[in-house]
Amino acid sequence: MATATLEKTAFTLEQFLNACGLPDGPARTAIEAQLVDYLQQGQPKKDYVVFHAQQLSCYHAGVQKKYFLTPEATRTQVIWTDGRKISRLDGAAFARNGQLVMLGAAGLGISAAATAREKGRNSNNNNNNNNNNNNNG
Repeated sequence: MATATLEKTAFTLEQFLNACGLPDGPARTAIEAQLVDYLQQGQPKKDYVVFHAQQLSCYHAGVQKKYFLTPEATRTQVIWTDGRKISRLDGAAFARNGQLVMLGAAGLGISAAATAREKGRNSNNNNNNNNNNNNNG
């Protein structure tokens, strides 16, 4: 697995767990490692994680494969990630029939610094590419 992909998945899951209100500590670290592995080994657009009712559930094509109880989590929103994106879900639709109605990431408390970090990384890559092109030309 590419290091950049693993790094992005781990970063996204860290932000996801922050949005869930899961406090830092050994228990969170153990869960985070398992979630990263699950999403890295899974299939894009079929594997995802949902936080609902103080539980993190891993899904494949809409079928729950495993879960982690997280009674220490402080949020009540339903939150989804596939390791690349994070979104709030319509809690009623999810509770009723598992439907994934995405509401966006607004209000999840994902830091602006995290967003800036990702944009900065892309900007640095572009600068490096430009420098390489200028040096090779």
